[in-house]
Amino acid sequence: MLRENLICTLNTNIHWCVPKTLKVTCENCGKSFLIVLSQFKSSKHHFCSYKCYWEWEKGKFTGSNHSTFKRMMQLGFPSDFQKQVIYVCLIGDGNLAKPKDGINYHLTIYHSIHQEEYLKYKHQLLKPFSRRIEMNERWDSRYNKYYRGFRFYTVSHVFFTSVYPLFYNNGKRKISYKILEMANEVAPAFLIGDDAHFRSNTISIATCNFELKDVEKLSWWLDGLKIASYITNYDYPRLYIPVHSLEKIRQLISPYLPNSMQYKIGGKTNSRRGSMGVPKNRKQEATCYICV
Repeated sequence: MLRENLICTLNTNIHWCVPKTLKVTCENCGKSFLIVLSQFKSSKHHFCSYKCYWEWEKGKFTGSNHSTFKRMMQLGFPSDFQKQVIYVCLIGDGNLAKPKDGINYHLTIYHSIHQEEYLKYKHQLLKPFSRRIEMNERWDSRYNKYYRGFRFYTVSHVFFTSVYPLFYNNGKRKISYKILEMANEVAPAFLIGDDAHFRSNTISIATCNFELKDVEKLSWWLDGLKIASYITNYDYPRLYIPVHSLEKIRQLISPYLPNSMQYKIGGKTNSRRGSMGVPKNRKQEATCYICV
C-alpha cells in the first residue's frame, strides 16, 4: 500500500520526515516487506534480506548465465602452444588449485627471485589467462629460513578443471601417458627450465617428488624425442640426460628458453643465482604486487 508522499510532524525543536515507502514481495521467499520508493525505482529485483539475495543469485546465475562463465567464453581456450607450457608447468613448478567456494581450478606458478625473468616470460606466454605478478616471501621449515620469490595465478577456467584429473590422484601429483602423448618438442624446454641442473656436461632433472613409475614415463617420453636418459637412486628417482644427448637437446629447446635460463643447458651462467634467503627475524609472510 502506497503511503503519503511525505509525512512531516512539526514539534517544538524537531522536524521529522518520513520518506515514501511501498509494500513489495521478496522474489526469493515471497515475504512482504516495505521498501523506500527510491530503492524500488533503482532496482528491478527486491529481497527482504541479503540471505535471500544470495540464494536467489546462486540459483539464477548458474551455468551459461553466470558472469564467470561469460568471461571464460570471452577469453576462449589456451592455444596449442600455451597448452604445452601449461602441461609441463604442472609437471614442474606449477600447481592447480581452486578457491574455497569456487568451481573451476586455476594455475599457480612460482619461481625464486633469481628466476624473475623466467617467470615474466611464462606470464607473457600465458596471456590473457595470466593475472598480475606478485613478490612473495615463504618460510621453508626444512632449512629454517625465508625465501623470496615471484608468483602469478591464472584466471579460474574450465580448461584447468578438465585437466586436473590427468595430473592429480587423490591430491597427489602424477604423470600420465595421455599428457605425455600430447606434449611435443616445446615441452622439454620448460621441463628443463623448471627442474634441471647442469653439471659436468650432464643435465639432471629433479623428479624426486614423483614415484619411480612416473619418472620411467618421462624417460620413455624423452626416448620418443630421440633424447637418451637414465634414472638414478630408485628410492628418490632422478632423471639424467647424458653428454652424448646434450647437443640434441640444445638444438631442440634453445629457441624456447629465455637468455636467463640458457645456463640450464650449459650456456652463460646466471649471475643472480645463489641463496636469496630472507633474514630469520622476518616472521610474517609478505606479498606485494609488482606489475599488472
